[in-house]
Amino acid sequence: MLRPITEFSLEEHAGPYETWPGKSALYADTVPTDCTVPGYVIEGQYSWDGGFLLITSYDCPSEESQEFVLLDSSFQFLSKKSLGVMHGSYLLMSHQVVSDDGIELLFAGGERWRLQVRPGKWPACRRLRLQRQSSV
Repeated sequence: MLRPITEFSLEEHAGPYETWPGKSALYADTVPTDCTVPGYVIEGQYSWDGGFLLITSYDCPSEESQEFVLLDSSFQFLSKKSLGVMHGSYLLMSHQVVSDDGIELLFAGGERWRLQVRPGKWPACRRLRLQRQSSV
């Protein structure tokens, strides 16, 4: 069951945006987790029975993209999906839980996508499935 949470934050980067690394350190309630994730801003975060789902972005106004990262309870990567195009924008407007294993994502311009936490080949594994639903 996916549940919205607010316990995570990302490190802040200094200096010109062009010099920032592609990943940021992940903090749980201000405590470092020894995990880095792609992006600079957390757009959404959820817990699930086996760990955490993070939605992050690079906060780049000209090429907005989203990263979806599935972590286990020890902050180890299980799966990652990206949504973005060069010189295009996937600006996330909202997201909400729509099923035990899925959330709906609404982007500027009206595109709707569904992100699901799916079983993997082995019982302890999970993977992400990202599928376009519709556009206005």
